[in-house]
Amino acid sequence: MTALRPHLDDVLGRRFGVTDPAVLGLLARTVAAAADGHAALDLARPDLAAPADAEAGPDPDAAGDLPPVPDLDAARRLLAACPAVRVAAPVDGAAVDRADEVAADDVRPFVLDGDRLATDRDHRAERRLLAALARRAGAAPDVAVPATLAADAPEQRDAVATLMTAGRRWGVGVLVGGPGTGKTTTVAALVAAELAAARAEGRRLRVALAAPTGRAAARMRDAVRG
Repeated sequence: MTALRPHLDDVLGRRFGVTDPAVLGLLARTVAAAADGHAALDLARPDLAAPADAEAGPDPDAAGDLPPVPDLDAARRLLAACPAVRVAAPVDGAAVDRADEVAADDVRPFVLDGDRLATDRDHRAERRLLAALARRAGAAPDVAVPATLAADAPEQRDAVATLMTAGRRWGVGVLVGGPGTGKTTTVAALVAAELAAARAEGRRLRVALAAPTGRAAARMRDAVRG
């Protein structure tokens, strides 16, 4: 991040007239958070934008010599007035399936959505996902949970059952949690359960697993093989 900052500050200054060090610091923190895999910078808890791998420890170059983060109200005011930041409209239940719609004349490199600051790219991706989930949920048929559930650990059974139901009903499921909460173990149990269900139903199942980093992929591979 330290090497990128002069270029980022230069572009924001030349193209958008951004010169306030506090605003530049917030935007730089958002870029650093995005590079580390975060969907957005939580202005209420900027300390959460730490390296995704808790074992790696803090990155000494992640914040560089950035100025302190302003308090939440001040940060909101500064960002709302920044020409490089678009303020996202709230999404209500009736319009959630159109959450990814953005006016063509209001495209900016950063987006303020409540207390979260994101790059435009990441915010659009998140809104597209939200809209797709809403459309799937609106057309969801009733589906029964398979009778066979081969979870290795009893504590994973509820999560696996929920994910299997979501997958059959909507074609997608979302599993979230901090480091060490059992996400990888649950994915392994889910794969085992789906394979058992496929064998019981006499059908063939193909499974593809992907992860954002090599270390995460290795952990998931080892969990599934184990």
